[in-house]
Amino acid sequence: MMAIPSSRHAAKRRILRNTTANAAAQAATMVSTLIFLPLLVSSFGLSVYGVMVLAASVSSYAVLLDLGVGATLTRMVAERTALAQHDGVVRAVFSAAGIYGALGALVAIVMFTLGLFAGSIFRVTGAEADLLRLLLWIGAATQLWYWPTRAARDALSGLQRYDIVAGVTLGIVLADIAGTIFVLATHRGPVVLLAIKAAETVVASLVNMWMLGRIMPRLSRRVSASIADARAILKSGSSVFVLQIAQVMSRQQTDKIVLAVFLGPAYIAIYDIAAKLNSLIATFIGLTTSAVLPVVAELNAREEHDALRSLFLRGTKLSATLVAPLVTVLIVVAGPFIGTWCRAVPGHELAVPVAQVLLVSQILLPLYQLGDQVLIGKDKFHLWVRGGLTMAFVNVIVSVVLTRYFGLIGVAVGTLSAVLLEFPWYAAVFSKEMELPIPLWLRRTAWPAYPLLAVPALIAWLGTRTALGGSLLGIALVAAVATGAYWLIVFLAAYSPAERADLLSILRRTPRAEVA
Repeated sequence: MMAIPSSRHAAKRRILRNTTANAAAQAATMVSTLIFLPLLVSSFGLSVYGVMVLAASVSSYAVLLDLGVGATLTRMVAERTALAQHDGVVRAVFSAAGIYGALGALVAIVMFTLGLFAGSIFRVTGAEADLLRLLLWIGAATQLWYWPTRAARDALSGLQRYDIVAGVTLGIVLADIAGTIFVLATHRGPVVLLAIKAAETVVASLVNMWMLGRIMPRLSRRVSASIADARAILKSGSSVFVLQIAQVMSRQQTDKIVLAVFLGPAYIAIYDIAAKLNSLIATFIGLTTSAVLPVVAELNAREEHDALRSLFLRGTKLSATLVAPLVTVLIVVAGPFIGTWCRAVPGHELAVPVAQVLLVSQILLPLYQLGDQVLIGKDKFHLWVRGGLTMAFVNVIVSVVLTRYFGLIGVAVGTLSAVLLEFPWYAAVFSKEMELPIPLWLRRTAWPAYPLLAVPALIAWLGTRTALGGSLLGIALVAAVATGAYWLIVFLAAYSPAERADLLSILRRTPRAEVA
């Protein structure tokens, strides 16, 4: 019989291709951030840089709290595309754009009002309050344009056109690099820098809208928004929205707000140094799962439940073996890395234990982060609402209490406390929904990958105690050797011959044949 390419293999290749496209853009973002952070601190000063980070954190709150529309629109577009419902795709996009327009106006009003009272809410001086107010107002103006046009980006994700999304993101990164260099060379301040970023947002959204217009079926462009679709988007997105609130409360943006209230902008700047390593891992974890949602929605629409479980287990195993050694190595090299990277920043040594605690909080996330995409794709994310909210409140309460008594490290311990409670609860909820026993889950994904983390930890510890630990290039080399050694060992010891062949065939873009 004639051999035909496996549809599952094609799905894996789409995930790999889309993840690679996302990775290129995000890698450029992280590299530019690591390069420019100490330069911006030196140019602006510790407190002014902290004010800018605080304003960016408030804007991040606004961007993340999208009522769950983004994830829901991506899922609906993927489902309707799989079922060839082209009119439904366009109708969902226009309906989401209408919701986003109203949301953008509301967010802009909130940010403008927050700017009016910035000096009373946060622990800032008069000049810092004036700067924060102006930065928040720039952010408020940006929201009016950003939100209505965001539907185009979400729709492109649902269509699995991550190559376009990543290309636009990479363009933003390059423009951001050029803008930052301009600000540093001309000794301009954070106001000019944020104005440049706002202009980048406008241009990027226009490109996304233009590209989506070229892709959408021409015969469907006369379709308009639908009240029924808008209601369906809001209903389905409600549980995602609640969890987005919880995740914001459980992650770094809340830590920065707590520091702003109790300690001031200088401590936010120190925390931002520590958080960059954590953000690197969070970005990498996000990359390993970012392209999965449309595929999950397709499989769920076709009721291929066994394929969903297989996708989760294999994807989680791959994510864990890719990310966990990076977390481990960064924990070990955090001290020499921050000491070399930010040696000119006053108080940088305070960032080291904070960075290590934040990184420890990421060590288990690869084992269940993909579960979010599966639950969203199955429209079952409401199952985790209670657990997510509980973890969020644990983080906020512990962070506030410990920060008042122990300072900067308190917010990091709050984050770690929430994550350590989160995993067993999440595992119980997810395993029941997926009919996946937890012992089987851990055996297929964490064994022997997690015990073998001792190998990169030892290599990194020994390497940083040589002359290589005295330079960024040397530390990067040590980290590369440690993670590379781990990946090789795990590839040979933790993956079966069939899994190795499957992974290699995907990387080579040569599908393994199945008998028809």
